[in-house]
Amino acid sequence: MKEKISIHSFSNYFILLIMVFLIPMQEWPDNNEYWNINQIYSNALAAVIYIYGITPPSFESSLNHSFFSDSFMFLSQWSDHLINLSKLILIIPSLYILNILSTSVVNRPLPFAPPFIFSILSVSLEPIAIILITASYLLLLSRRIMLALFIAFIATLIDRSMAGTLSGIIIYAAYIQFRIKLRYIFLIIFIFILLALSPSIIFFENTFYDILNFYGISKQEIVYNNQFGKNNILALIASLSGLYGWMSIRPTPWILYYTVIILLFIFGFIKADHEKKIEFLFFLIPTLAVLYILPPLSQARYFPILTLLYWETLLTGAKYLFGRVDILVFSVIGMTSIGLLLAHFK
Repeated sequence: MKEKISIHSFSNYFILLIMVFLIPMQEWPDNNEYWNINQIYSNALAAVIYIYGITPPSFESSLNHSFFSDSFMFLSQWSDHLINLSKLILIIPSLYILNILSTSVVNRPLPFAPPFIFSILSVSLEPIAIILITASYLLLLSRRIMLALFIAFIATLIDRSMAGTLSGIIIYAAYIQFRIKLRYIFLIIFIFILLALSPSIIFFENTFYDILNFYGISKQEIVYNNQFGKNNILALIASLSGLYGWMSIRPTPWILYYTVIILLFIFGFIKADHEKKIEFLFFLIPTLAVLYILPPLSQARYFPILTLLYWETLLTGAKYLFGRVDILVFSVIGMTSIGLLLAHFK
């Protein structure tokens, strides 16, 4: 089946190119670390730029701080954007395949979601994990449950940050397979959380930490984050809505942008059908649990399915209010482009 070209598909490809040309390669979070460690994906990109004689990236911070107090911009040069272009060798075929899979399952490609596109443009193994877990989610919707769970688990082995999304897929798979009543699902989740947080139940506590240790998360990290970590739900909302890079590049005018996006999401959630609300909650609950355990994980890239559902919901709100989504989509592209241009040339 060929990919169905729609406003969503076209706009995702379009904003992909905008990000490649307007966001410096260094502005993807943790790219400095990923570029300098021995990973297959970053090594492959390094080999490409070596073959074509492209200047390797530097990671020098500029002195220009933006509105957000903890942000900064990296100095960049044209060769850094050429490195971005080389990412398309992986990303465009992957996005095309995901759109084909989505079209075959739900009769439409992936929803327009700029934070999702930003997430798959990192130079780490994270994009590969995101692509796999997105495929897993689509397979789950097609009722290929065991294959979906297997691929989602593989995604967590590639990048442990997908573990929260795996939890959502497991919960949703149980709901699909057994049609367990919602009150029982939420009761099980509530009991699980209470047991996991209760130091008095040693067996369950040890099992909980054994699972986390499998992904390299120690008890000491969790205890430290519970003592000193801050609630980052607002940061997650901003990231889901389209706050990119090192908190320094954002859509313009950003106050209007975030107000519109968040209000449309709220309205879309109210108007969404029952099943879509359930689906969103099944992926939101594990996300909130992850934020409680490890507050620093407050970026949309760690929760790709939640990101897609968030944007699908706000687009539902836009369609209900305006009768169409193209005005909103092109407005988001325009506001994002202006924000990136201002950040790039400041």
